[in-house]
Amino acid sequence: MDQDITRRKAIQTLSVGGITVALSGCQGMLSEMIDMNTNTQDRHGPMRTGRFTVQINDTEIAGFQHVKIPGSSTERDEYRDGSDPDYEKKLWGKTTYDELELVRGFVPGDPVLREWKDDVIAGKVDSGRKKVTVSLMNEDGEAVIEWQFSNSWITEYEPPELDANAEENVGTEAVTVAFDKMVRTEV
Repeated sequence: MDQDITRRKAIQTLSVGGITVALSGCQGMLSEMIDMNTNTQDRHGPMRTGRFTVQINDTEIAGFQHVKIPGSSTERDEYRDGSDPDYEKKLWGKTTYDELELVRGFVPGDPVLREWKDDVIAGKVDSGRKKVTVSLMNEDGEAVIEWQFSNSWITEYEPPELDANAEENVGTEAVTVAFDKMVRTEV
């Protein structure tokens, strides 16, 4: 029995990429391989979406929990010349974009979204239109992809929903943002 326990202590396992390898008597090498494995990141897989920043007019605004990047849709037109066969040719037409949706934790004393909406309501064109930048970050906290929205303005503002029965819910404020142009760049 003692020999079996000693043998278990001497055999270490290392799991890399879903493959488990048994290492015996290689404590130093095992430590180096684990250190090397933790510093290496999979750059070939899809990006995780949980790390992002939001900037409004080049100022980072904290507390955003959810960002929905707008999708796009391109109209399809069909035409047929008189000498064409019995089918129509398809051409692309106008491209339209959905609106940007942002949700952030409600923080007393930080009315940046509400003040922006108030500027839009008051018709203040200069302060009502802003540049919004959403940056997707990698595991090291570096921006990898950015979406820039020019001449953005809030079309809808939703204050926090209050519920006396909700014990662990966090108050959030949400905005829907229209924009003139969206540009996606890889940083």
